[in-house]
Amino acid sequence: MSGVAPVGKRWPLVFSAAFSQTLSPARWAALRWRFFRLHFQYMCAFDRPGDYDYFRITAGAMTLRARYQGRRASTSRIERSVSKYASVRAAAEPKA
Repeated sequence: MSGVAPVGKRWPLVFSAAFSQTLSPARWAALRWRFFRLHFQYMCAFDRPGDYDYFRITAGAMTLRARYQGRRASTSRIERSVSKYASVRAAAEPKA
């Protein structure tokens, strides 16, 4: 991902799984510094499911449209360039 949103961007809707809120305090404390394990938490059950719940998304009764209708992206989403490399255009070929 470039981190740069095009003008008029609508998709994808990006929001946080909010581990510190969707896991119990004890579970969050046990996993907080286990980064590899946390990477896979996205596909595991949460103690207190919130907007992101893998099982409700993939096997729940609601469609994604119904589930996220009116849901806004997380405010922490960065949609501006934070790198000097903001273009995907290839550099000019060197002259032979």
